Amino acid sequence: MIEQIKFLPRPWHIFFNPYYLVRRALYLEIDRLARRMNGILVDIGCGTKPYECLFDVELYVGIEVRSSGHSEERKKASLIYDGVALPFKEDSIDSVFASEVLEHVAELDELLTEVHRVLKPDGMILITVPMCWNEHELPYDYRRLTLPGVVRILSNNGFVVIDAKKTNNFVLTLTQGLCAYLYQNISTKFYIRRVAIPILIAPISITGLLLSYLLPADTSLYSNNVVLARKGAI
Repeated sequence: MIEQIKFLPRPWHIFFNPYYLVRRALYLEIDRLARRMNGILVDIGCGTKPYECLFDVELYVGIEVRSSGHSEERKKASLIYDGVALPFKEDSIDSVFASEVLEHVAELDELLTEVHRVLKPDGMILITVPMCWNEHELPYDYRRLTLPGVVRILSNNGFVVIDAKKTNNFVLTLTQGLCAYLYQNISTKFYIRRVAIPILIAPISITGLLLSYLLPADTSLYSNNVVLARKGAI
């Protein structure tokens, strides 16, 4: 239930999840593209595998590095690897999923070269990466990327971008930032922060949703990039 509220939010979860706006938008885009993935899927930086239920694949393999911003008890990885060489043979994987991971990879080109190596010809990679979010999982937080930046990095590493979307708009991104700030700073006491969600944070989120429909559309500031790409020639 807790994992569902965090990562697979339903409309009423807005009263329980301080990150509802960003997580809801991510969930909808991942769910939309998950059907394009098949066969053996590798979830890089899988954490608790919150989106595993969205993928109808032959085998779902989660991998993690030993040292990361995630606590050990929150990792549900099938394999632990060295963070450099993916532990799979060349042309052996059908699909790769990496959600909110690329910002934590020190040598991004090296990782994408490895993903290209292990993917089968025409294999698919689905990526989500933040454009606007506060520092987290320190000291393993290295970058923020725009959508053109993600597309360029993938293209430079031998991938053909099929689908590229931004999540949330200017108003929703500002609203989510305010909600995150309040939740993280309103108190050091956990129970006070939890009570603040339905009383203070949820009304702000709802107001942001209403304003996002009423005010002019602007996606020059947004929350996340969601990109689907296919393995091409290098």
